Parts: sequence; C-alpha cells; structure tokens
Amino acid sequence: MGPAFERAFHAQFPNDKFEYHAFNAGFTLEAIMVAADAFKRANSAAPQALAEALRATNIAEHLMIGGPIKFDDKGQNTAIGSAAIQNRNQLPAVVLPADAATTPPVFPVPGWQQRS
Repeated sequence: MGPAFERAFHAQFPNDKFEYHAFNAGFTLEAIMVAADAFKRANSAAPQALAEALRATNIAEHLMIGGPIKFDDKGQNTAIGSAAIQNRNQLPAVVLPADAATTPPVFPVPGWQQRS
C-alpha cells in the first residue's frame, strides 16, 4: 500500500517531498479508511450504528506500522506501532523497527563535526 500511496502523493503534489508529509498523510489516510470501513459496515449514517461499527473495526491491511487497526473499550488502537526516525541526507528515514526500516540505524550518532 505504501508505494501506491507515495505515487498518488507525488501525482497530486509534484513539488513536495513525500518524506516530509508521510507521517501526517499516512495517519490521515488511515482515519479515512476507518471512517469508510465503519460506514460501509453500518450501512447507515445513524450515530448508534456508526459507533457500533467503529467498535468492531479490524483493518489488517493499512499503511502505518503496527498490527491491525482495532479499538479497545476506551477507543484506543492498542496495536499501533512506533517508529524511530533519523535524518539521513536531509530527509527523515525510519531506522527501527527492523521490519519497517528503510535504512539501518546509526548509533551512537556521530558528533556535529563528524557528520557529512
């Protein structure tokens, strides 16, 4: 899903760097996916039907890292993952977790005078 999303972003915003917008755009896309999924399953715009559909959300295939999008009793997505980012060549890059990394981490980070 990631490469297709990045291509669509570049088609819409050819002068912007995707890496600077990926975090916000990715979570926005997932929010739209959750809303559309709930509406489709509720088959209604009635608040109670939508609330019940949201509680039953289980989206395994999504953009951001982590497990399926599901909500606990408090409405939290507890399977969401977290990524470590390092700036590489003046662009943010995911370095951890390894299965989501686009480049390996550099640790310890070199001092200012040793950076290129």
